[in-house]
Amino acid sequence: MIITWQNILLAGVGVAFFCALVPQVVKGFRMKQGLVEVWTSLITFLGLLVYVVVFYSLGVYVTVVSSFLSCVCWLILLIQRIVWGDIEKERGKPQGVVCLSCGQYVVHDKFCHNCGEEIP
Repeated sequence: MIITWQNILLAGVGVAFFCALVPQVVKGFRMKQGLVEVWTSLITFLGLLVYVVVFYSLGVYVTVVSSFLSCVCWLILLIQRIVWGDIEKERGKPQGVVCLSCGQYVVHDKFCHNCGEEIP
């Protein structure tokens, strides 16, 4: 295993990219929507996969791990988009309903905050 300043620097950048992607992945799971375009996710995932193979062949295993983590995040973003679809499609749909008992507008809840009535 080769540990040089270049390996450490590349690994550090890879970890920073991974840390930057984690909130995006978590947001996708919370919203149950694909927030990144398919082609963006696919091309970045495949590019990082190439990096992983090249870094492995060079013996810079610390960089392999950090690049692999980013690669997995991009794969998750791609899968989220394929499974849950496009956020743009949801923008035209109403985000809530009107409570039939009190007329209060209720967004994404099972009960009205005004009167406590269950929302169907």
